[in-house]
Amino acid sequence: MTKEENLEIAGEFASSMRGRFIIAKALHYGIQELEKVEGVHKEVSDIDDMHYLKETVFNFPVEVLAPRKAAYPRTKSTLEDLRLSQKSDRL
Repeated sequence: MTKEENLEIAGEFASSMRGRFIIAKALHYGIQELEKVEGVHKEVSDIDDMHYLKETVFNFPVEVLAPRKAAYPRTKSTLEDLRLSQKSDRL
């Protein structure tokens, strides 16, 4: 495959829903890490540009990019959990 063919395929992927999601996720975590840098080494204009891209072109909800663990107790969801629960209920 030629370089031009690879670039065309990569461009098609980047504009697909999956490609946009991957880029949005990279921007999300990249911004988080770059914002941790302090002092003169902080690339403020890069962070600003990344925010702009994330908010305009790659605008996926944060909940999709970085899902949190649920804030509610674990439910009995596996068959083994249910079996153990039923066994303890009979005792």
